[in-house]
Amino acid sequence: MPLNTLAGSTLVDTMAASPQLFAGEAPIITDSAPALATCKKWELLCLTPTGVRPFVWIAAGDAGNDDPRTAVIAAAPIDVTVGKQVPYYDAGKFNVEVVTFPAALSAPADRLTKLPAIKAAMHGSMLHFAHLTGLPLQRPGNGGTV
Repeated sequence: MPLNTLAGSTLVDTMAASPQLFAGEAPIITDSAPALATCKKWELLCLTPTGVRPFVWIAAGDAGNDDPRTAVIAAAPIDVTVGKQVPYYDAGKFNVEVVTFPAALSAPADRLTKLPAIKAAMHGSMLHFAHLTGLPLQRPGNGGTV
């Protein structure tokens, strides 16, 4: 039987694999708040007393950074405009490859550098980040995989 056949024996179109948001087991907590700015799908946001907006991260130790304890991830399947309710994840373990981070946290292109930088920046948050297992990581210098 083909993999794209439903239980009722109906053949469906090709099922494209979508990115996997979760990267492990952890309690998942959700809620919603009004959008104070346009929020993208799976974007790192800052929860304020009046709503959510994109998370600000300039550099480690910068006074302009948002507090990691205010970090949440947009759970809406589409972008949400100002004033609309944004569902969000307040806790869980997320795939670092699919969450949209501020530019300063997305800068390391090398996966071995990016994850530790994000973990350090999000220390104190209820959001946890990891790579999916089974995806080979290139170890710099030796050509092998982790």
